[in-house]
Amino acid sequence: MKRAVVLFDGGNCPTSETVARLERSYDELIFVLVWSDTSSVVDKGWHPGNVLAETKEMISRYSQRPFYIFPFDGRQLLADQRIIRLSHFCPRFDTIMADNEVYRNVARMIGYEVENGEFVEVETVTDRSNVSRALYVTRAQPFHNGHREFLQHILERHDEAILSIACTEQALSLHNPATAGERMEMIGAYVLPNCHKRVWLVPFAHTPYMMEKIKNIAWFMPRFTHIYGSNPAHLLMGEMEHLGTCLPEMESSVRATQVRERLSKGLPISGMVPEESEKILYELGIDKRIKYLTENGF
Repeated sequence: MKRAVVLFDGGNCPTSETVARLERSYDELIFVLVWSDTSSVVDKGWHPGNVLAETKEMISRYSQRPFYIFPFDGRQLLADQRIIRLSHFCPRFDTIMADNEVYRNVARMIGYEVENGEFVEVETVTDRSNVSRALYVTRAQPFHNGHREFLQHILERHDEAILSIACTEQALSLHNPATAGERMEMIGAYVLPNCHKRVWLVPFAHTPYMMEKIKNIAWFMPRFTHIYGSNPAHLLMGEMEHLGTCLPEMESSVRATQVRERLSKGLPISGMVPEESEKILYELGIDKRIKYLTENGF
């Protein structure tokens, strides 16, 4: 699977010719809106989340394939830190295309292939407040059939779901074995072919201030009115933000702890994880990593 990351400042968008050229060379594309400063769009009266929605709509008009797209908060990071962090936020990729020469130079120095492309400014932004969206925050360590059922439950009741990958800074432990990018890839293997137009798949960097989590997501994502989850803290934060909250009863009894425990013992997990995600899990070697971490007391 050949992937390219298309990296650009919020308020810009790759041209149709650029996307078409990339789609001829790569199997999947990952579009990342970098926010080094939101003032340029806020000065126009545009909410950053609506800018993201407008950008997705523009790319969808001329893209021939499903794609990843998410915002990236780079306000506190230097250019090299942004590229390094993205290497752990994104599914595995070969190439970086960027609208910024500094990003391209850093990517070359780190060892990525670099592509040049054309970008245009977003001219208008629509407030899509008539779209019903719900937020679902989960670690997805790993993504399993319970998560899939949760997602399907949301999509039966709302136009779109925002699936936010939590604890992106945590990995390589028994409780959190996979990186954010690996989790993106496992979830994307199911989401992209099945419901990509209706699901926002988004990794968010950790904030040490728990109460900022929902507000931070709300700043960078299109407006959502409900929060779904099994974490009581998330539901309480949703209530404090005057959001509708829901903890639905699921038919699936699968838990991530059970999946990790079976993997640690070398047991099969068929029927517990979507087939598409299971394939990627083994391809990434997450099963071997969990076994190693278990044997070495991590």
